Amino acid sequence: MDVYLIFDMGGTSVKYACGDEEGCLKDTGSFPTPSDGLEAMLDEMRRVFDSVKEKITGIALSSPGAVDPVKGIVGGISAIPYIHEIPLTERISRRLDGLPVTIENDGNCSALGELWKGAAAGKRNIVSVVCGSGIGGSIVINGTVC
Repeated sequence: MDVYLIFDMGGTSVKYACGDEEGCLKDTGSFPTPSDGLEAMLDEMRRVFDSVKEKITGIALSSPGAVDPVKGIVGGISAIPYIHEIPLTERISRRLDGLPVTIENDGNCSALGELWKGAAAGKRNIVSVVCGSGIGGSIVINGTVC
């Protein structure tokens, strides 16, 4: 079974876990969101990756901002200014042994997680609000993020 290293990037901290396709999470933890730029963030991600890399087949990112999952770029603004308008997934992939990296907006990730395994399991239409260092959210209609 494939195992992914998941990073949930927030303005205060970055949470992480190893997760499989069944939604089982292991090796959970967090580190403070680096304030001194992307290289410090990549160094922390590499530190986590090195502790679990023998079982990882890909990387999943939950990111604040206007995420373009196809291009792997975060637009707009967020509490992590240095992740915007750069080829973020490409940079992370290069630092983490070339593994594939997927990215999605954190509000969308939250809504999809609730639909899959959480309080909204079995529902088709929900509104999800995320409150942390910033405020975000997602609307799901007929099982699809709008």
